Amino acid sequence: MPPPPVVTFWTILKENIKIDSLKDGMILNREEWLEALHTKNAIQSWLQLNNSFIIAFGNSEACKFVGSFLPTSRGFCKPIPCLHPDFQIPQYDCLYKTAAKLATSEFLVSIQSDNVLFNDFVDALAESSSQFDDFLMVGRRIDVNYPHLIDFSDPLWKDDLQDSAIRTGKLHGEYGVDYFAYRKIYSPEMPPFLVGGVLWDNYLLAKYIQGHNRTSIDATKVVMAIHLNHMKVNLLILILFFLKIFFSFFLFFFLSFFFLFFFFFFFFFFFFFFFFFFFFFFFFFFSFSFFFFLSFFIFSSSFFNIL
Repeated sequence: MPPPPVVTFWTILKENIKIDSLKDGMILNREEWLEALHTKNAIQSWLQLNNSFIIAFGNSEACKFVGSFLPTSRGFCKPIPCLHPDFQIPQYDCLYKTAAKLATSEFLVSIQSDNVLFNDFVDALAESSSQFDDFLMVGRRIDVNYPHLIDFSDPLWKDDLQDSAIRTGKLHGEYGVDYFAYRKIYSPEMPPFLVGGVLWDNYLLAKYIQGHNRTSIDATKVVMAIHLNHMKVNLLILILFFLKIFFSFFLFFFLSFFFLFFFFFFFFFFFFFFFFFFFFFFFFFFSFSFFFFLSFFIFSSSFFNIL
């Protein structure tokens, strides 16, 4: 086995991460909390690898967050070097060039900030670099729901996470690539694709597949790259959404039933009340009128008989 290479991992931080995103009692935004959690887990997993160095690009808040756990001897965070003038979104062409200028190692790895790696990645990179000169090593990831802060002091952290990936993880589709390993001197020349767009990774991979004297390597079968899912937040939002709908309908039907119940109750109450009221009123009125006219008739007859 070739000796482990010196590798620089470079990544783009999510813009909603803040310095206090993981502080106790500060979970005001679950999406922000989860992004920060995954970022810390991923970067610290890269630090566990031999001869690794980290370059992160992000805004000031995200860089402060990464600086809180990234030793200066093992990496640094820089402001995003270039933004599209109209959309204010980072561009991959500039990011690849800037990473190559800042890195001092022979190998670079462009990777998403929510992917955890293990030593099998370094072994695969060493093997690939020993056989090929200009190459691009890529691989599919395993999507895992893991909303926990990894304790890297625990010697079993790898076993626990890998076991969770084997039991509950799902291999991502073949068109999704989250890491690209290459030699610095062959840093890919990219068009000005915007970060967050689609198919730029397939474009880069196609360049190596179709290019002469270039080699593309699929390391999926030998590298377990674990992508920490964001679905927990989306699932929570979905659950809350349906609960909101459920209680809305419950409240609607409850109030409707309450309204109809009292409507019919008062309707029948007033109906019977007025029915009996008018019944007794008319009964009393007709009775009174009858007896009044009867009395008047009798009195009148008696009066005329006297006369």
